[in-house]
Amino acid sequence: MEPGPGAPARRFVDSGRRPALAPVHAPTVNYVVRFSSAVGDLKSGADVELRSFHVGTVTRRLRYDAGTGALSTPVQIALDPAQLGIEGAVPPANGDWRPVVDDMLRRLIGNGLRARLSQDPPLVGPHKVKLDFVRDASGFTVASENGALVIPSVEGDDIDDMTSKADQIIIKINGLPIKETGDEIRKTVRASGRCARRVAAHSRQPRAYRSCGGADRSYARRGLAAGRSARRATARDRECRRRCRERGQSHIERERRRDEAE
Repeated sequence: MEPGPGAPARRFVDSGRRPALAPVHAPTVNYVVRFSSAVGDLKSGADVELRSFHVGTVTRRLRYDAGTGALSTPVQIALDPAQLGIEGAVPPANGDWRPVVDDMLRRLIGNGLRARLSQDPPLVGPHKVKLDFVRDASGFTVASENGALVIPSVEGDDIDDMTSKADQIIIKINGLPIKETGDEIRKTVRASGRCARRVAAHSRQPRAYRSCGGADRSYARRGLAAGRSARRATARDRECRRRCRERGQSHIERERRRDEAE
């Protein structure tokens, strides 16, 4: 094919979407995904992600069988082996990665790998195909269509599912005793306020001051009485000591006189 007239162009204006296949890419391997929901919003060139890593693109969304006249909507995706992080496998000499990637997907599907439609950001972002693991995924017999393996799918997080989850959260919140808890807190605060006001009012009454003054005077009187008792005990002790000394001296003097008389 001969190029058209004019200067060659290297920049083109389009809708800004990723092309179905990059201008320069490694040999890809095609697979089929069948979704139970409508896929009209999934565009050719949409991302295919494995564990949130870009690994391929959507290449076809409609299929018409001229022999049977059947129109179906299987989603065909092209996976790039260079983006799958395959290690420990010898690169095929003929460039055909299908046996290697097929074996990889069979193992991952057996471990619960499933495809689902997704939007990023949710509800407003472009549609894409996400490949990720589903907990407790049911068994699946890997089939093929026209030589391409069929990857099993699960329902995506559509708006109905998200609305249902939001409703469940609201129901749980409504089930919490929020009103009862608030009423109990208000009752406790009011009771604490009444108690504080009673204490403050009682402390301002003259009787309270008289009670406190009487207690101080009682303590003072008891202190004075204790002081007088201590002083009397000290005086008695000195008097006792003095009498003991005098008696001792008298006894010594009588003994001395007796000795002299003899």
